[in-house]
Amino acid sequence: MLLLPGAWMFAVHLVMFVYFSVQHALWGRTLGKRMAGTRVVRAVDLGPITWRQAAVREALNNFLRVIPLAGPVLNAIDVLWVFGDRNRQALHDKAAHTIVVWNKSALPPPPYRPASVDA
Repeated sequence: MLLLPGAWMFAVHLVMFVYFSVQHALWGRTLGKRMAGTRVVRAVDLGPITWRQAAVREALNNFLRVIPLAGPVLNAIDVLWVFGDRNRQALHDKAAHTIVVWNKSALPPPPYRPASVDA
């Protein structure tokens, strides 16, 4: 059975939605976030996010892109929002009440030592 182009796009975005939602809900991170040393946590108490938060976050992050003509512009605004936000949250993070944090234990220590406060 041959799928129409719109059906392929829907199928790809559905797979992406499931992949990201499940990874974030179960472990707080995807394979890419594991390599980068980041994770998604609740903005309120930095605890693990819920399935609902993972679904809301990914629905806005993923399906925003497929809106004809406006999708790329809305996606750019969403991504660039972190540079002007006090908490460095994208709009999809604000809607889901989540935040992306750096997991220090996932990365090797930096090659330098910060200056001591006592020195």
